Amino acid sequence: MGYDCSPGFYYGSIYNPIYTKELSDKVENIRNKYSSLFEHHRNFLEQIDLCEKKIKVDENTEKYKELFNTYCLSDINLYSRLMKYYEEINSLGAVNKIEYMDNRNPDYPIFRKLISFYEKEGNIEDAIKLCDIAMEYGIKKYLGKITILEKKEKLLKLLNKQKVG
Repeated sequence: MGYDCSPGFYYGSIYNPIYTKELSDKVENIRNKYSSLFEHHRNFLEQIDLCEKKIKVDENTEKYKELFNTYCLSDINLYSRLMKYYEEINSLGAVNKIEYMDNRNPDYPIFRKLISFYEKEGNIEDAIKLCDIAMEYGIKKYLGKITILEKKEKLLKLLNKQKVG
């Protein structure tokens, strides 16, 4: 099978004729528009991982717990803008090529990490509020087969026990 290498041919069109140089350029423009946002996201994830490691082994745990909380909240604040990136990519109609696919994450792990952190720290009300925020964003999964709603219900029961006890 020979490939058309004439002017106007775009390699991606081998797989699907809608993938043109114009589409690729549009995708690249969107990627450039959001590149600093994704750089912040990557930085927050690195800092969150570092804080988790330090909390396990460092004597100055309170400092790292505070930083962990700050970095998680900062990353969560990026979530809606990160989803706008995928909405813009999807609006181009390029849903069959891997780098253009909708990669919105319905179980954004930073929510889970911070909810668990709040629960361990006894900040049940904050954990519940975070469950509500996650559900507002359309995040359904918590961990494994457990949903955010199920986690919230468990936290509400725990909060009621704290108030009674």
